[in-house]
Amino acid sequence: MTRTLLATSVAMLATGGALTASVVTLSGDTTGQPTFFRTTETGFESSQDVPYTVYNITVDASGSYIFGVVSTGSPGFDTFLSLYDVAFDPAASETNWLISNDDATSDFTDGSAFSFNLDPGSIYALVVTGYLGAGAPDEGAFSANLSGPGAITATAVPEPGSALTGLLSAGLGFAFCTRRKAWRNRASR
Repeated sequence: MTRTLLATSVAMLATGGALTASVVTLSGDTTGQPTFFRTTETGFESSQDVPYTVYNITVDASGSYIFGVVSTGSPGFDTFLSLYDVAFDPAASETNWLISNDDATSDFTDGSAFSFNLDPGSIYALVVTGYLGAGAPDEGAFSANLSGPGAITATAVPEPGSALTGLLSAGLGFAFCTRRKAWRNRASR
């Protein structure tokens, strides 16, 4: 994939929620995100502990879909892109692994890209990360493009701490309201 094709493929912008189209572009930033030991391009766990961002992907038609990612920050970073079947588990990076790519061309600034056949009714996890670990130059802002023969739905997966924090906050809010109501009932007696 040439730099021009990859740059053209990142023309649409999405900042969260679920998007559906035959071409979907996602933007994000891996800086400060949770880390995992990413796979190599052959699917084996590497020694690189890297920050990542995950999107759940579904399609409505079978066929070959193209995935690409480029760094959009300054300075740029060496992106790394992986696709997983069903779910991504950062504690077991080899589980459900389908495909990865480090460099779309010989120039790492061209980003990472691959094509893969997807099936409707299946859930895939797209993991955007860098080649080297956190604190190295391989983290930052990115734009990822997905295209294919059918409608693509892409949904950002919250980082593991976000879901737990949200549940904890809701639980504390419920407990506070319940406690406040009990206090009012006692005060009115």
